[in-house]
Amino acid sequence: MKLFIAILFSCFALWFCEQTAYRFWGKYASLKNQILESCQFDNNWLYRYGSWIPFDAFAVPPEFSSEAEPLSLEQSESEYSKNALSYLRPFRDELYDSFWTGQIGLADSIVKLPIPGGFLVRSSSVSLGNGHIILTLTSPSGLSMGGDFNELSIESSRLLDHGVDCALASVNNFAEVLEVVRFLVGSGLDDTRTVGVCAYGEQADLLVLAMAHSPQLFTAVALLSPMGVAPIDRLQKAEYPAALFAARTSDEESIKSNALLWAGACRRLSTSNRSRILCMIAPPMCQETFSDLKLKTLAYAFLIDSLTR
Repeated sequence: MKLFIAILFSCFALWFCEQTAYRFWGKYASLKNQILESCQFDNNWLYRYGSWIPFDAFAVPPEFSSEAEPLSLEQSESEYSKNALSYLRPFRDELYDSFWTGQIGLADSIVKLPIPGGFLVRSSSVSLGNGHIILTLTSPSGLSMGGDFNELSIESSRLLDHGVDCALASVNNFAEVLEVVRFLVGSGLDDTRTVGVCAYGEQADLLVLAMAHSPQLFTAVALLSPMGVAPIDRLQKAEYPAALFAARTSDEESIKSNALLWAGACRRLSTSNRSRILCMIAPPMCQETFSDLKLKTLAYAFLIDSLTR
């Protein structure tokens, strides 16, 4: 009896330690998720015989149906995406805390370079650069979710600590989106880069059109609260990049429907079984700025993780 209790206690202790590491140690959570995703995509023995284990990475995405009730689709998509992105929580929380408190990044000095429609912020320390860029699209006035050019510049300095360069560009049409992304990916800089793009509102509409036109340019995209100007029939069969479609519950129903519809279409038309297409409708918060910040830090965490895989 004592042996059985000891074994049971040891198993519980191991499970508790593993779950604690998963919740608070970002590198472990990301590595575990990558291994489980690889097992699922490759259908190896761990997935074949262990798919009954409730690992978040083993979740099967819901199938979009035009006959489904909007609320039920919203709940199923959000639950699936929440589970699939649970491993990002330590990293997202770190970003959230630093953004909310206005904490400046640790990079001692930065270099600001011009790009089409905006600028690129890079660390002057060579050791921090690793060939990845997050591009945030803004309106011509410089506004985006949660701030203007100056506020986004402060946030960018925090992201540099993770070895990711940050770019800001204002765009008027999807051709300008392609122009700046081609500049960043191609020979416009001193080396070839991989680019993740974050856009909000009308800029998210332009990003969808650009991704549908040239999906190979993008490593990852985060589309927040799309307005719905872009026609869905522009999406064709292609190998789409990792994509996060997201909206807030406080957004209009048409905006939430757009996020759900575009995510379903992208997932259905993607020719790669490794494309991560997710959609989340963020729950209501007491303060709208708090809600915006939660959504934005989730988008940044998703993009950085996708770029560094």
